[in-house]
Amino acid sequence: MLAMAPTDPELSAALQSLSTSDCLRSGELRMSTELMRGALFRALYRRDFLRAAPAFAEAPYDFSKAVSDQTTLENQTYVILRRFASCAVRADPEDGRRLMLTAVASKAENEAFRGLTPHLGPCLPQGLEVKFSRMMIVNLVAEAMYRETKAGAAASSGGPNG
Repeated sequence: MLAMAPTDPELSAALQSLSTSDCLRSGELRMSTELMRGALFRALYRRDFLRAAPAFAEAPYDFSKAVSDQTTLENQTYVILRRFASCAVRADPEDGRRLMLTAVASKAENEAFRGLTPHLGPCLPQGLEVKFSRMMIVNLVAEAMYRETKAGAAASSGGPNG
């Protein structure tokens, strides 16, 4: 599912195939695609880089390769938001990593978020004004941290870029 283009119309169906209602006694759990993707990237980061994380590759990860048509507003938004998050975590990889490894809503997560915050503004494209929820930023950081670290691991082993 995470290998699919983020704007692929089949993405929702792929997400639904990952979920099960077996854990709920009654009712229904709904989650946005962005929230689910962020949670999965955070889980993958923890799984793959819990003990140690390689340095990022020299060049930033190319998020544009995740979309086939870079002329649509949806795809442009995807790329711009991930480049923004990538810029922030490349400016402060330690707090980006701490944000991935701490418990949600914990004091340590708040501290990591505060450490990363000063890097967010300078990473926005000139003239762009947006409002982010904290959860949206965490989800963007999760994808950026995973992809940047994976690319760093590949670069240090001589493999392909993330």
